[in-house]
Amino acid sequence: MGVQVLEGNLVTPLITGHMLWLRAFTVIVSVAIGATLLGILGAFLAVPAAACLNRAWGFMRERRTAATG
Repeated sequence: MGVQVLEGNLVTPLITGHMLWLRAFTVIVSVAIGATLLGILGAFLAVPAAACLNRAWGFMRERRTAATG
């Protein structure tokens, strides 16, 4: 039981966040918000949605920097 809690709350967000270029805190918060809003389906889809939003935000920042610079 302790190993599952450690893996679910610490190891998985760190690995997932590293692979998707998200911070572990962002992964944990997105899963919590998704689970609160849509239950299990929301928790399942929260990290990919957060990764898409993160990439879209980065793209918009790059475009704004290129347009002004």
